[in-house]
Amino acid sequence: PLVMVGNGRIPLVPQPESALLLSVEHAGKSSLRCRALSLEEQAGQLAHMRETERCERGRAQARIVLWLDGREVLNVLASPLGLSGDGTISVLESLEGTPGDHHVELTLSDIGADSGSEIEEEQTYRFFERLTMAPGHRYIIAFSDAAGFKRYPLGSKP
Repeated sequence: PLVMVGNGRIPLVPQPESALLLSVEHAGKSSLRCRALSLEEQAGQLAHMRETERCERGRAQARIVLWLDGREVLNVLASPLGLSGDGTISVLESLEGTPGDHHVELTLSDIGADSGSEIEEEQTYRFFERLTMAPGHRYIIAFSDAAGFKRYPLGSKP
């Protein structure tokens, strides 16, 4: 509901005291899986398009986990975009917070497409920071493959 005061509109929906925004743009580990085609599969193809093996490309999924003051507040399994699942992973999350000092821990891990397990240790990115959240302010934690994790204050809410 809205209340009209003069020419202005004041929303009556309560706004969080502080907010933490998470933005992730990540190209997971790429994979190329090839298999030999049987003679029956080859026979079903046109002669000029006959192939002996078929390869599928893709990228690993990523698990993003965020802990705030030791409590898990976000656990997302994100899939790559694209028709073949070979694009980047894009995640945008907004979490309400309370003003004060907080310990933020964040991990981003590529997940194997076949086994569901973490691929390699070097494919896990970690972020640890003590964050002082001011009342009415938003903070963003952004990840890109080029820059890794970065934190930015966004200032007060409009």
